[in-house]
Amino acid sequence: MPLVADEQQKQVPPLLGDARGVGPHGGATHGTLLVASARTWLDRLAAEGAEITEPPAEVPTGSGFTARHRDGTVIEYVEHRPTEEGL
Repeated sequence: MPLVADEQQKQVPPLLGDARGVGPHGGATHGTLLVASARTWLDRLAAEGAEITEPPAEVPTGSGFTARHRDGTVIEYVEHRPTEEGL
């Protein structure tokens, strides 16, 4: 089950600890977050200096994009909208 990120993200404790404990790879990981609004996160990350590596794309079930954060971490952000069939 993917981690759900929203405006209350500060309530989610760090899963891997801080930067001192992640080892020599510098914390670079890849993961997918389900978000309430891909556009909100895109604007926020761009303003914070993240590199948008996959531009926003629309599909029948939602939208998403991929960003490389300033620390090198790569995250896919997905906004899911159920189809008429409920999928």
